[in-house]
Amino acid sequence: MKYDGICPVEARFVKQDGLFPEIYRCMEESKYVLVLADRDTAERAGAKELCAGAQAKCVLFTDITPNPRITDVFRCLEAVQWEPTDLIVAIGGGSTIDVAKCVSALKRMMRGGLTLEKVADAIRNKKYLGNDDVIDIVAVPTTAGTGSDVTKWATVWDMEEGKKLSVDSPLLYPKVSLQSADLTMTMPPKLTLSTGLDALSHAMESFWARARTPVNQEIALSAISIIRDYLPKVMENGDDRTAREKMMLGALLAGIAFSCTRTTACHSISYPLTMEYKVPHGFAAALTLYDVAKLNEKDVPEIARIWELFGGRDGFKKWMNGVSEGVQELRLSAFGVDRDGMKDMAERSFTLGRMDNNPSEISVQDVYHILCGIY
Repeated sequence: MKYDGICPVEARFVKQDGLFPEIYRCMEESKYVLVLADRDTAERAGAKELCAGAQAKCVLFTDITPNPRITDVFRCLEAVQWEPTDLIVAIGGGSTIDVAKCVSALKRMMRGGLTLEKVADAIRNKKYLGNDDVIDIVAVPTTAGTGSDVTKWATVWDMEEGKKLSVDSPLLYPKVSLQSADLTMTMPPKLTLSTGLDALSHAMESFWARARTPVNQEIALSAISIIRDYLPKVMENGDDRTAREKMMLGALLAGIAFSCTRTTACHSISYPLTMEYKVPHGFAAALTLYDVAKLNEKDVPEIARIWELFGGRDGFKKWMNGVSEGVQELRLSAFGVDRDGMKDMAERSFTLGRMDNNPSEISVQDVYHILCGIY
């Protein structure tokens, strides 16, 4: 059997207080560096100081918002369109790293004139695939969960057409992912939980995806086991650096696992919940894990190995409720989702490349029943 698609990203685990030297090491062959970080992260991570101490000329862009839209990508490209760039350093969660991938894919193909319409057209119609002249990325994740630092795709939200888009190319894998637990120490409990559950979703969905292999399944099980043990610990004590480091490892393994397979029904169902009701992505994906796993068992009986890690199906539900207790109730009603909108949500839950990657066929009625059951 041939195993393709194992993640090509070089992951380096950074010792305490050793992040800047590692970033500078990545910059050694670059003259012009674009540093991306949202405003809060830029301040916490010392992005201005990083740029001031670099031998390369650095441009810092901080106007980044959660769940980036096409307009956000355009705004970043517009800000740096006249700046030469031979490396992008993305310090942040999935949103920042996703913007970095879009800039990498689009910046050099927009030399003939930059407009919002051209950016939207290139993303919607995947015209960036004709451009091999991409910019290398160094990803510095500040959360333990999104997996964007080890995948080749970025999520962009098209508010005009009301849907989630994917910018996807094997050229967009970051060259290096710098894993520093220091950057996750100040994550508030709700963000810690949401991103941790996002990592769990990546691992579980990769385990049962149509594109699964025995290799990625073993990686996924390792990720699930680590998250099972250490997400409760960081929820109990956010200052536990060992637990934070372990969550970085669990999230990294989950990212590697689903970089080989993509996600499935849980992520597909999550997209309209995030777009319509602003349900944070990690929660939106994790809310349906239990029900989708049950539905998939008939086609993937080895899902029993996941249940075993939690002491059975009921043990999984108990773990989910326990880890989120006092932080976020895992019910749609707790996120302000309108019960009357369930049918519309169900009909909008079918994203190509996600729902059709689910091993069991799922109908609109199935999704509707799942959503009603978690209301």
